[in-house]
Amino acid sequence: MRTVTNYYLFNLSVSDLLLLIIGLPQETYFTWHAYPYPFGETFCRLRFLAAESSCYVSILTITAFTVERYMAICHPIKCPTKTGLSRPIRVILTVWVVSVAAAIPVGLQFGIQYYKWRGQTLPGSETCDTYDPKKAATVFQVGQT
Repeated sequence: MRTVTNYYLFNLSVSDLLLLIIGLPQETYFTWHAYPYPFGETFCRLRFLAAESSCYVSILTITAFTVERYMAICHPIKCPTKTGLSRPIRVILTVWVVSVAAAIPVGLQFGIQYYKWRGQTLPGSETCDTYDPKKAATVFQVGQT
């Protein structure tokens, strides 16, 4: 079972599992208890960083796998079949590094926010949200280009 395909599929499953373990419990919790946010600033940012990274890893892994299959089918002379497993491992590591680097600007836009009413901060109103929605949209658009 040590094939190139299995390496890519294992990487895809790890990425999806990361999103499932970090993202789903918090989303379920916030469906029922929106205020206050109990996990702190670090976990708030980590949650969005992991979610973005996981999405990018999934997309880039499928893209890398597709390119690999394209080269094997359309250009078999340029892409020998017995190249070993070092290339997919390097591709997978590159996918993770690029994904985390691309997700950092999005993750930094989130933090603990407090609702204000008549100029005063409401106690118990902590929520994990973007600092500035307009700035976050700009960072997201610039980061994706």
